[in-house]
Amino acid sequence: QAQLRLEQAKCLSRLQQDGAATAILIAMANKKDVNSTPALALLGSIKLQSGQTEFGHRILQRALEQNPAAEWPQRGEAEADLGLAYLMQNDEAAGLRWLHSAQRRFEAAGKHEMLDKSLWNEAQYYEHNGKHRADAAALADRLRTLEISNTPIAGVTPATSTR
Repeated sequence: QAQLRLEQAKCLSRLQQDGAATAILIAMANKKDVNSTPALALLGSIKLQSGQTEFGHRILQRALEQNPAAEWPQRGEAEADLGLAYLMQNDEAAGLRWLHSAQRRFEAAGKHEMLDKSLWNEAQYYEHNGKHRADAAALADRLRTLEISNTPIAGVTPATSTR
C-alpha cells in the first residue's frame, strides 16, 4: 500500500499537482517507518524539479545521507537527483559521487533508460563546465561501449549527442 501511495504522489506531481503529492509524502514521511525515507526522498526530488533547488537538496540529503543503509526500489533515482542538486550547488565532488552511485545502481538493475538519462546529465554538466575534457572523453567511450554491447542508450549517439 505504501508503494502505491508513493506512485500516486509521483503521478500527481507529473500532473502538476505538487500540493496533493506533497501532502501524501509529508504524511508518509512523518510516520517514521520504513516508508518514510522513500517518501522524503521523493518529496526532495519533487521540490528540486519544481525549482526549489536548495530546499529539495536539503530534503534529499536528509533522506539519503542520514539513512545510508535504507534501500527501496527508486533509491537510484533519488541518488541521481541528489547528485544533480549538489552540482547545482557547485559541489562537484559530492555531485559526481552521487551521480556515479546512481549510475552503478541503474546498470546493475538493467534500468537502461535511467542510465541513459544520468549519463546524458553528466555529459551536459561536462559540456557546460568545459574543464573536464578527459572525463567527457571517458564518458563518450562508455556510451560507445554500451552501444557496442547492444545495451541501447535511447536517443544518444556517442560524442555527438544533443537533446
